[in-house]
Amino acid sequence: TSNAAPLRDVVSEWIESHIAAQARELHSSEWGPQGLLPAEHGCPLTNLEVRQVISRVAAFAETPYFRYLPFVAGTVLNQSIDSVGNATYATAPRALPAVALVQAATLPPDAWTTYDRSVGHTRRAGLRASFADGRTLDLSERGKALPLAFVSEAGSKQGWWFNADITRLDVFPLCPHADAIRAEERQRCALPPYRSPRAMPLPLRDDPLLAEVAAATGGAAGFAGSPSLYRRLMGGVEREAPRP
Repeated sequence: TSNAAPLRDVVSEWIESHIAAQARELHSSEWGPQGLLPAEHGCPLTNLEVRQVISRVAAFAETPYFRYLPFVAGTVLNQSIDSVGNATYATAPRALPAVALVQAATLPPDAWTTYDRSVGHTRRAGLRASFADGRTLDLSERGKALPLAFVSEAGSKQGWWFNADITRLDVFPLCPHADAIRAEERQRCALPPYRSPRAMPLPLRDDPLLAEVAAATGGAAGFAGSPSLYRRLMGGVEREAPRP
């Protein structure tokens, strides 16, 4: 970049190229679908209204904000990193090899995962932490997120850092019927596999894709991927919204 070029022109050019790349890449299948999950069983009018609002916000902001992996990888990283689909911090060239890169992120207390057509709901997973002294903490029950960071140092030394007292992270299924309108549907939460959910380890890879880390640390609207955080946010909006 020329030092003689006004900063405003440089930024404007970068934004224009970013939007143009977005238009080219958003429909690519390399990073999976960009659209929303199928509507939950519930009030059809509410589903329609929510989708219309989301579409308008996305159009106004010129950015989708639900799946950050294809958005970040397809429109930002592809512009400067070759083979970004399989690039890691160990394989990507380092402009400053003596500098450690620290990228902060957060594991939400729970998350929507994949859509289950058999029940008409999106599966949910909760996060549980086990400590060295034998205690366990159900973050989904407490509504607490876990801060962590990915650290990449010189010599391909890299990995995830979080509370040193945590020895294990697990995920377990949460009942997708908990918010159902009908009582008989909510009663399914008392049945297996939700009554005594089986936990599975959540290993954090030491060599995640560069695109995965960039998406995780840049997901400013990541609350939309967590049922409990989304409910908390919407509750705040309802309390602060002016009444007619």
